Amino acid sequence: RGAILFFCITELGNVDPMYEYSLQWYMDLFQRGLRESLPDPESRDQRIININDYFTYSLYKNVCRSLFERHKLLIAFIMAIKVMGCDATEVRFLLTGGTDLPSGKGSCPVEWLPHVTWEFLCRTTQLPGMATLVDDFKSSEAGWKAVYNSRQPHEETLPGVWQEAKPLHKLIILRLLRPDKLVPAVMQFVVDHQGKKFVDPPLFDLPSIFEDAEDPWVPLIFILSSGADPFAEVMK
Repeated sequence: RGAILFFCITELGNVDPMYEYSLQWYMDLFQRGLRESLPDPESRDQRIININDYFTYSLYKNVCRSLFERHKLLIAFIMAIKVMGCDATEVRFLLTGGTDLPSGKGSCPVEWLPHVTWEFLCRTTQLPGMATLVDDFKSSEAGWKAVYNSRQPHEETLPGVWQEAKPLHKLIILRLLRPDKLVPAVMQFVVDHQGKKFVDPPLFDLPSIFEDAEDPWVPLIFILSSGADPFAEVMK
């Protein structure tokens, strides 16, 4: 788990070059997690679970302090899919819509669905576990139309066997049918697999930041947005 999470945060440098985290900082945070996570002298397995739970949220909380607001859900989602061990090909398809794959399957069989959406759906047949989606779509047109027209499609039950689909497959389907609802669907994905606290970034709290800064000789650097005034927080 520790190695997986470290590579989660190193990938943030691809999002913004300002997001850089040292291995020493990460190891210090990990060591603190070992000290402060709940002990369990009777069960080694439970002790490992306690460490994983504590450190995963501790890392999320500390990293969120250095992220722009729009990127906080991103790190929670990256951590979730990495911990779950999601297939890299499926994650890539979720991000790109399979634009690098041939569509095939001919013209769209229904009038209510845009042709470009149908082409994207056809590309899912090249993913493991989604080969039958197009055929199932044709045989359950009414059910898919209800999902497509729903105000909250991410809360709808998918037709047929797809109601039991893998969580990432459901995200892929929603990304193709209703991309406007992908963000709330990703939030629900994170809640289901990581917990609600991973979609509620911690508020700015200067005392807790100083408490987490174990080395008093390492400066804390705050990047303020235009018009922000930290004077009141400093005076506390």
